[in-house]
Amino acid sequence: MKTNILNAIILSGLLIFTSCSKSEDGTNDTKFDYGSASFKLNGNTISDAKPYIGIFVDNGTNDNVLTITGADSSETELEWKSNTTITKTLDSFSDAHYINAAGKSYYATSGELSITDYHTGSDGIVYATGTFHFNAMASSGSDSVVISAGIIAKATNHL
Repeated sequence: MKTNILNAIILSGLLIFTSCSKSEDGTNDTKFDYGSASFKLNGNTISDAKPYIGIFVDNGTNDNVLTITGADSSETELEWKSNTTITKTLDSFSDAHYINAAGKSYYATSGELSITDYHTGSDGIVYATGTFHFNAMASSGSDSVVISAGIIAKATNHL
């Protein structure tokens, strides 16, 4: 009899414990703030609610590549090497480039990137905030684009 009562208590405890979930869909209730990024492309606003910083360590210095993906699947990438704040001239494909939805590439010919906050949080995630703008020429052909009013607001390397 004692064994049956003990088994019933253990079983009911397991059922209660396993039926509790963090949220209705089984995911963690905590919402992660992925930051945001936006800019104007020839006057039209492009924004990304989840910009991503890919980080590669080169001799102890972070080589950061920020990717901003537009709703049309266009991509803008900005690259800088620093573990802290930085202001950098953008004047080559490796500094900054824009790839439109059709796949045509434009590389920076003049502009600037200013990272005004760059830090690693207690969670181990890197956060970056800043501004950017650049003029870009097509890698083939003679057309160009103007990227202006760029804002990076707490972009991260969190997937």
